[in-house]
Formats: sequence, structure tokens, C-alpha cells
Amino acid sequence: MLKFIKKLFKDKKEPEIIKVEFKDIKEWLNQKVSKLDYNNYLQEYFKQIEQLKKQVSQKIKELEGVQISEKDYKGVEERVRNIVRGHRDNYVKETERFIRDLVEIEDKQFSTLKDYQEALEFNQTLDQKIEGLANRTAKSYQAAQHLFFDKVEAVFKSMGELNLLVKKTTEKIDENKLKKITLCYHGIENVNNSKDKQKDLLKNIEKLKKDIDDKKTQLTDKEKVLSKLKDSKDYKQLQEFKKEKDVSFEEIKSKQEETFTFFSKLSKPLKKYERIALDGKIINNYLDNSVKAFKDDNELKIKQALLGLKNNIDKLNIDKKQQDKFLELIRKSEDNYLDKLKKEIERLEEKQNQILNKIKTISVNDEMNVIKNEMEKIEIKIRFYNDEVESKNSKLSKINPEKSKEMIIKKIKELFSVEITLT
Repeated sequence: MLKFIKKLFKDKKEPEIIKVEFKDIKEWLNQKVSKLDYNNYLQEYFKQIEQLKKQVSQKIKELEGVQISEKDYKGVEERVRNIVRGHRDNYVKETERFIRDLVEIEDKQFSTLKDYQEALEFNQTLDQKIEGLANRTAKSYQAAQHLFFDKVEAVFKSMGELNLLVKKTTEKIDENKLKKITLCYHGIENVNNSKDKQKDLLKNIEKLKKDIDDKKTQLTDKEKVLSKLKDSKDYKQLQEFKKEKDVSFEEIKSKQEETFTFFSKLSKPLKKYERIALDGKIINNYLDNSVKAFKDDNELKIKQALLGLKNNIDKLNIDKKQQDKFLELIRKSEDNYLDKLKKEIERLEEKQNQILNKIKTISVNDEMNVIKNEMEKIEIKIRFYNDEVESKNSKLSKINPEKSKEMIIKKIKELFSVEITLT
């Protein structure tokens, strides 16, 4: 027993080890596939099919022409004879149609995967058709046996030989083996496609990087122009005007806050006086927005309203201490405080308008805004190109031709007992 096991291991064939350049692997596989022992078998297979077709056709004619024996004719009533003849005729018709439709693959050499797949598909289809014929004719076959046994059995036997031949061929043409070969070809195609995809992606990435460099160059040029404008006399003057504008704005803001503070201190008595004043509209405007109302009150009608408040303050149910404070504010307004405040605000606003007009006359600001807008558009483009580069690099990282190569090597070893190294 031990000797037998040792001999078994000794006789076990080690896989052949070879190196093949990947560019030659498809041709190498084609040669291996062409040497599979399918061609001679399939040539013989289709010859046998043709012989069996002729054999079945001949036996069908004999079945169709045979007469009921004298013994059966006398021993079987006419109704039964007619039924059996009908089944015989149906069996003949279905089998004839099957043989007529059975067109085998034309004489050819079988040497490629496509040839083998075509033969396998033909065989599988024929197997299904034989099974379909058997199902359709089962009842007719059994019935026809009663009066035409020998001739029916002759046809049935030939069909059985055809069925057995098809089954054996299905076993011979190893579908699983063809699937493995198919996977090898698909793997080769995947590797080639991967190379093309890698090449296209790398080309696109290179172009995008060039576009990014071009945009960065444009951005640098714009920055130089912008820097030059910032160093110009006009720009420096513009900055001085902007500082003056900011100072003016703060001065106006201070006077507006002063206005707001003055009228907010009088809001309580004004609210009460508004109810009894003949013209409460001006008072309402100041209560709603004192800064705006003061700006719009060119004739300072509020002074007349404050005089009315002064004359009616005793009627407003305000305590003496608060009255004194309110009256002091009203007296302040009567001493040209509001006139001076309004004129000062108008002066400051006029000054600010003059500054703004000076700013408008300096075109460098518009030029710089145009350049800044252009730079912003360039930066958006650069971000877009960078995102595209990142996306394509991500796709590139997911392409793995080595995985397909590993599968090809594995399947070739299973199919041909060859340890292949792809270089």
C-alpha cells in the first residue's frame, strides 16, 4: 500500500512553468484553446447526427406506410383502429417536423472558444427539443404501439440513440471549462481596458495640471497689475479720501446719536402731549424715528411743538422734578441748539458728499474691482480643476489590472496545468 502511495505522488505531473509577455497572452491562449481535443470529437458528433437523421427519416417512412396486420384488423374493432391510426399519424408528423427542423452546424473546424460555445449552445438547444418532442408524443407513442409496435419501437430506438449521443456530448464539452476560458479572455480584455483607462485618466490629469498652471500664471499677472495700481498716486489719494470719508461718517454718526439722545429724553412728555396737540403728526414722526424726522424737518417745526409742550406741561400729570428736566431741554432748543445741530449735520453730510464725489472721480477703484472680479473667477476655475484632478486620481487608484492578471494566472493553471508568469 505504501509503495502504491509513493508511486502515486511520484507519477503526479508537476505544472509546466513558463513566462509570457502580457501582450502575447491572448495569442498564447488562442493556441492552447485550439489544441483542446474537441475538434475531432465534434466532427464525429455531427456526422453521427446526420446518420441518425437519415435513419429516423427512413424508419418514419416505414411507420407511416405500414398496414395493420390481418390478425389485428380482425381482432380490433374499427373505432379503436381509427384511434390508433390517428396517434400513429401524429407521432409521424411530430417526429418528421423535428427531423426537418434539425439543422446541424455546417462542416467546419472547431478551434476557438466561439466555436466550442456555438457547439455547446447547439447541443443544449437540441437536448431541449428532444425533451419537448418526447413530451408531445408520449401519448401517441404508447397508443401506436398497440397496432404498430415494431415500426414505432424502431423510430423510438433511433431517437433514443440521438438523445444518448446529445447527453454524452454535453458531458464531453465541459461547460465549466468553457466558462473558465471565457473568464481568461474577459480578464485579458479588462487588463487592456484598464491600461486604456489609466492612459486616458493620466492624460486628462496632465492636461488639468497644465490648465491649473496656466490659471496660476494668469492669477500672478493679475496680482502684479493690482500691486502696481496699489502703488499708484491715484490709489494713495483714494485711500486718503476713504479715510476722510470714514472720519466724516463717524462725525455724522456722533451728531445723529446726539439728536437721538436729545429727543429720547423728551419722548415721555411728547407721547402725552401728542394726544392733545392740534397737529400731532410732527410729534409722531419724532417719536417713531427722531433721527430721520430731524433730517426731514427743514423748517424745524418740532420747535413749535416743543413750545406747545412747554405751555401745556402742567396738564400732562408729570411730577415737578421731571418737569424741570424737560423744561430745561426745551429751553435749550429755544437757544438755537437744534438750529446749530441741524446745520452741523447738513455741513458734515455736504462734506461727505464732496468726499464721495472725489472718490468717484478716481478710476483706479473701478479698475481694481474689475481685476479682483477676474481674479475671483480664475480662483474658482483653479478650485474646479483641483477637484477634477482629485476625482480622477481617485478613479485611477481604483483601477487594478493586477487583480485581473492574478485571475488569469489562476484559471490557466486550472485549465492547462501551466504555472504562468506574466511579464
